[in-house]
Amino acid sequence: MSHISKTNPTHSTLCLHYMVSVFRAAKQNWFILVLACVTSSLVFRHLIVVSDLQLSRTLLNGDEPETVVGTDTGGEKTEDGGGMVEDTKSSETVFDIDNREPAFKLVTKTDEKPSIEGNRAYGKILDELHLQETCQQDPSTVVIDVGAGLGTFGLYAAACGCTVYMFEAQPDLVKLIHSSIRQNSFTSPPVNVTQRAVMDLASHTTIDFTPPEGAGSNTESVSVETIRLDDISWPSQSIYVLKIDAAGTELNVLRSAKSLFAQKRIRHLFFEYTPWLGNQESQKNLLSYVRRDLKARFMYNLYRTEEIFYGPLVPMHFPTLHDRVSQSRTEASIYVLLDGRATKSSINSRPFPMNNR
Repeated sequence: MSHISKTNPTHSTLCLHYMVSVFRAAKQNWFILVLACVTSSLVFRHLIVVSDLQLSRTLLNGDEPETVVGTDTGGEKTEDGGGMVEDTKSSETVFDIDNREPAFKLVTKTDEKPSIEGNRAYGKILDELHLQETCQQDPSTVVIDVGAGLGTFGLYAAACGCTVYMFEAQPDLVKLIHSSIRQNSFTSPPVNVTQRAVMDLASHTTIDFTPPEGAGSNTESVSVETIRLDDISWPSQSIYVLKIDAAGTELNVLRSAKSLFAQKRIRHLFFEYTPWLGNQESQKNLLSYVRRDLKARFMYNLYRTEEIFYGPLVPMHFPTLHDRVSQSRTEASIYVLLDGRATKSSINSRPFPMNNR
């Protein structure tokens, strides 16, 4: 009994000590829990303030453009398939270019409407070249758009699934092209945009680039670096299409790709023929240069507002075409087939009209 009486007080003391310890631990854990909750609340509140501030800065700076639904002529499609669908910024408008498949979105300045009517001939011949089928079968198919402007040609090629390289010297146009790329959810690569002037000068030469009068609404001089097409490491041995709209400097662009042409790496060439822009003497010799130096297999004159091709052009046609285009001061689109295996039956064309149309 005495042994038991000595043991009971010790056991009671241990139980009391344990209960006090548990209470203290619980009290301490409760304090930690409360402290953690308060801290989390303060951090969360700070994050909300920072997020709101960043959002305000984003909207003010225009880093992520706010999308606002807009209308054009009552929201109806225009006759040429360029219906306005929405504004990305107060200074930009998105057009739905669906005059041919595949459709794509094109961003312009709010006071400008894209000229889709003038691209009918391009669309027709690209269909004959099976551009969409070719790029869907091989997405590495390269299309180059020099003097991209708003990017209409290059964006269509991107919608077809091609690997596209666009070159444009004017920064405001480059900005619009990037907006179009975002609107279409195109990725870079395979859609690449370079703000440089393609010339036959040494690459990285800084020049003052001034678009000639009549080449567009913006004729302000900009400082820009040059680049030669021969100096670029192209991802494919073959370049399926090279399109040039360089406001009178087409010959300079072609000379920047001498090696590419000599190696027969370019299969199809489009360029704008505007004899009254740029160096008129070089423009007068442009057609002869393409036939003689670039070894063009066949050349065709595309009337841009018609789905008709005239040709093949031969040297006797060149003076007539030069005079006709110079007098009317209109652009003449030229298509050049460079594949040595091609035949006249490759393109369904009409004879070039020597008389005035």
